[in-house]
Amino acid sequence: MRVFNSSKEFSLNCPVVLALGNFDGVHLGHQKLLRVTRNLADKTGACSGVYTFWPHPLEVLQGKQVKYIISLEERLKIFSAHEMEFTVLESFTSEYARLSPEEFIQNILLENFKVAGVVAGFNYTFGYQGAGRVTDLIKAGEHFGFKVEVVEPVIFDREVVSSTAIREKILAGEIDRVNGMLGYKYFLKGRVVGGDKLARRLGFPTANILPEENLVLPQFGVYLVEVEIIGENLILPGIANLGVRPTVKADGRPLLEVHLLNYKANLYHRELKVNFLKKIRSEKKFASLEDLKKQIEADINEALQGIK
Repeated sequence: MRVFNSSKEFSLNCPVVLALGNFDGVHLGHQKLLRVTRNLADKTGACSGVYTFWPHPLEVLQGKQVKYIISLEERLKIFSAHEMEFTVLESFTSEYARLSPEEFIQNILLENFKVAGVVAGFNYTFGYQGAGRVTDLIKAGEHFGFKVEVVEPVIFDREVVSSTAIREKILAGEIDRVNGMLGYKYFLKGRVVGGDKLARRLGFPTANILPEENLVLPQFGVYLVEVEIIGENLILPGIANLGVRPTVKADGRPLLEVHLLNYKANLYHRELKVNFLKKIRSEKKFASLEDLKKQIEADINEALQGIK
């Protein structure tokens, strides 16, 4: 998949069908949108691709730090897995934010692409202060001769799937619903770093990962997980504690401590993908290390029951 850092850099010599959106999480609704884009491109003999922007508007317009569901790199991997031929990453700037809906259609879509079609979600907005709606895209398509398909909401367990809903459920530790809405297992990735080896002294060695600071993290606690060792065809069951380790240390930086069940190899400096399956309990401060050890044993027993 080709990646272009602006619409002006786009250089493929083919008509295009564009999937429009932000795509944080690339959840079930986004995946449906990508499938519709691929199908429309096949019908029209066009190239299929994603048109999106980076960073989030709130970072540019209000200076806020936005917490994402997955990294930009992971979004691109999912686009490629859905057979998108290219992605255009428009830089979201204050100048870009001032484009009117008409200017977005004329100066971005029509000027830089041979647009055969666009696909957008039912609640897609564009242009200054989100003034443009899918009805405006439909009118533009009729006027300029490109197809427009609007993707209706995807429902999971009687709730509309959205990035906002998923973020809320991640924060609440509702992993079952998060995974259901994403259509894949929520995960954190990182390289194993050294720790104080306290868990090893307690009899439960862990692989420690510092999560990326711009990602939304689950409610602190203990989770049933499965771990992929990047570069190996190996998926291992485990438990993971995400939090600030209140019993032994409280420096404020969240740490993901992963204990693999029935696996003893040294994982220092290896990259791991930790898939979250189920919350076991919330983070808790214990009166003593002995109490902590007993709780870890209970957590492991519950995890073993969960993977049978």
